[in-house]
Amino acid sequence: MSKHYHYVTDQLIDFTEKEKRPDLDRGQFTGRIKAALALGLKEKEIFFFGLLQLLAIMVGYAIWLQVLNWIPQEVWDSAQSCTDRGGEDCTSLINLSLYLWGFAVTVLISFPVGILSCAIGTTHFLYTQKEKSTVLKCLNAAFSNAWPIWKFHFIDSFITINRILERLPKENDTRTPVQIALQEAMYYAWKVGTAGMIPNLILGNKLISSGESSVKFVKAKFKEVAGLRAAYSSLCWIVAILAYIGAIFLVMIFENELTTKTGNIVIGTFYVYMMIPICVSTAAVVIVLRPIYILSICDIYSDYLKENNEDTELPNNPSNGKSALITFIILGLIVIFLSSFGIDFGFDKYFY
Repeated sequence: MSKHYHYVTDQLIDFTEKEKRPDLDRGQFTGRIKAALALGLKEKEIFFFGLLQLLAIMVGYAIWLQVLNWIPQEVWDSAQSCTDRGGEDCTSLINLSLYLWGFAVTVLISFPVGILSCAIGTTHFLYTQKEKSTVLKCLNAAFSNAWPIWKFHFIDSFITINRILERLPKENDTRTPVQIALQEAMYYAWKVGTAGMIPNLILGNKLISSGESSVKFVKAKFKEVAGLRAAYSSLCWIVAILAYIGAIFLVMIFENELTTKTGNIVIGTFYVYMMIPICVSTAAVVIVLRPIYILSICDIYSDYLKENNEDTELPNNPSNGKSALITFIILGLIVIFLSSFGIDFGFDKYFY
């Protein structure tokens, strides 16, 4: 995972610093909404795939919540008291458990998210080839390259989640402003540099070759790609801020239900209530913003291929994804089994 991340960031970080970042132009992103929505109304499977992504993500969140049930409230209270006294490593075991369980859930959910993302992009290529787009055709193309799609979306999801967590306010944050700026620059380079991954994966390219092709594509179309990415990211930030504000109001309204008699937060209940703003904000992104972004990137990539006299040919060998699907089902059954019977196995006793 690290080598893929550093390959893209090393290739793009110097380039993006030399190139002037385009001015934020939401019109470049929102200007495509009309065409994307028109395609969505014509090819209704686009937003159907978005709904399935929302379902997959929320199921993943619900599974992740189960680990909180393994941690007794008195353990959370003890960790909070330890932190208030200035203790160190008060939550190390809790953090390790959340990290490992989150890692497993991320691996699991990356498969449907990746397949459905590429299925959305496939509608663009079918449309430009004047072929009728159907759910089956889109899924056939995605499953034809299932393993690379799964690997990339896991790597990207893992990097994104870690970046979000790094941005959260922390006590005793020892990072300097220079270190924070460098981390943000590398993350920006990763997101821009991998903009061409989805169209490459849709067209059947493997993981490494998709990464190399994506970097070349971004360098050739930097102004359009970076402008689109900046507009998409800014709209996602707006959605996230609104969700954060909604979460604050939710906590204020249900304060009694979310706190113990001693004033500590009931962690498990808190994150159950947080499903509401998370679900609403995720729906806005995966049903509306992300499909438009994917269709727009595929459109830019199609223009890039035409300029280089390259043809687009969608793969149609879904049997290639059989082993990935079987692996996903087995992993899913294991995770669901553990989440359902973790307390019966006595996992909660390990936290005392």
